[in-house]
Amino acid sequence: MKSYLTTSLLPPGHTPVGLDSAELFGLPMTVPADFAMEYTSGPVRSHVGPRSFVRLQPLAPRTWTIEVGERAHPHSSDKTETILNVVKVGQSDVLDLYQEVIIQNFFSLRGSYTNPAVFAGGSSSLRVVANGDTKFVSVSNTTVQAFRDVVAMLYDLTEPDA
Repeated sequence: MKSYLTTSLLPPGHTPVGLDSAELFGLPMTVPADFAMEYTSGPVRSHVGPRSFVRLQPLAPRTWTIEVGERAHPHSSDKTETILNVVKVGQSDVLDLYQEVIIQNFFSLRGSYTNPAVFAGGSSSLRVVANGDTKFVSVSNTTVQAFRDVVAMLYDLTEPDA
């Protein structure tokens, strides 16, 4: 698992003593019991191909699962999901992901980002649940770096450690 936290604010050669870098930056040290995410991506047009998804959900205390799969476009009458892979994820990796959500101020993002100049193309969305709050952000034919960083870290958890 890559560490996305940095101590670049410290003078060169200085290492915090007795503090985890997350504590140094005031990040949460526990994962909310209800922490869950679902990322979907695919074509904007409803009549084109399936949409992929990555879903993180609690399995048991301190354990989560990530399901990777495909399903029909939301406007389709076909509600079938195909699960392609399931990965168990431990608390420390999920804590890193939750901290990334906080670092990127995900709950402060707008609900929708789109490039109106592009009619077709791709779209993606991310729903995050934490501490009883739910935030849904959709992105279509544009880049939102905070959104991209959270999604990249979620995908990192679906890959076996190198």
